[in-house]
Amino acid sequence: MNKKSMNLKRIFLDITLLLMISAFLFSSCVSVGDIDKVKFSIRSKLKGKLLGLKMFVSRGGTSENIHEVLNENLFTESDSVNKYGYYDYNMGYSWIEDNTLATLLHPWFLYTTALLGVPVQTARIDLWASITVFDSNGRFLRTYRAEKKDKLLVSGVYYGKYNPSPWFKKLFIQLINQANNEAYSINSALLEAGAITRGNEAIAREKIDTYLNDKYEHENAQRAERNAEREEAAYESYERQKEASKNISDELKKANEQFQREMQKLQEQLKK
Repeated sequence: MNKKSMNLKRIFLDITLLLMISAFLFSSCVSVGDIDKVKFSIRSKLKGKLLGLKMFVSRGGTSENIHEVLNENLFTESDSVNKYGYYDYNMGYSWIEDNTLATLLHPWFLYTTALLGVPVQTARIDLWASITVFDSNGRFLRTYRAEKKDKLLVSGVYYGKYNPSPWFKKLFIQLINQANNEAYSINSALLEAGAITRGNEAIAREKIDTYLNDKYEHENAQRAERNAEREEAAYESYERQKEASKNISDELKKANEQFQREMQKLQEQLKK
């Protein structure tokens, strides 16, 4: 085989290896389903205890599925004509990716470890959900919150797609239990304000909209700050592991050079 053919073969092998690595990396990312497609059902043994409330459509959630779940498990008279206030729910998630395994571990083994099922990427996800209750005059009564922080997700060549519906189901069960446990005090405040009427609805909605805009702006700012801190911590961790990997590589290189020198000495001695 001539030199030109060997060079062409090497180029072909390099390109093939590069394509394989790219395929592994792009097909092995953590993937979480769309928040708008979250769907679940809750069959609670206990009936809802809150008086009927209208869903307030705002920057929070608008899913009909979540609305049905809350109607079935939170309110005593979900189909009643009279509504004694409003509720708004919000839910979401955010995550920080960690590509340390893909960039530091697998290259040592030419990505054969990825083919064997070793994770290529990890991520830490935060999930949250809340229900906020207002009376018929738009007065804030209570916000119920549930969250799960730093849930670990892993992905590999053969896995890594997640359906968030079961996670949010657990959060909403917590919210429903919280609200039902405080139903007496909430219902007392709702009855004191009275049912929603044409006369008070417009003003109430304006008050609620202002409150929720401020609330979500504040919460989003807090989450952005937390994400920035998490990203900085992840970067620092990656740099430390990168330095450790480099040190190991240097030590192995020195050991190999020492081995080569010893072998060369041995060969020279054998020649004598």
